[in-house]
Amino acid sequence: MPHYRSEPIAAGPFEPYWASLKSQYRPPDWFRDAKFGIWAHWGPQCQPEAGDWYARHMYMQGH
Repeated sequence: MPHYRSEPIAAGPFEPYWASLKSQYRPPDWFRDAKFGIWAHWGPQCQPEAGDWYARHMYMQGH
């Protein structure tokens, strides 16, 4: 059974709803000037419905 701490969450500048975030948050200048990019890696971990198990089964007899 996991143990959870019952410490209060510190107060911040935002309320827990989207309107609060949209009205108060301003992205930094570097973010607006940044270029968009995607990094992808294709390997055994990418096998559908297998993930980490694909690499493990490569070394098991009968898989």
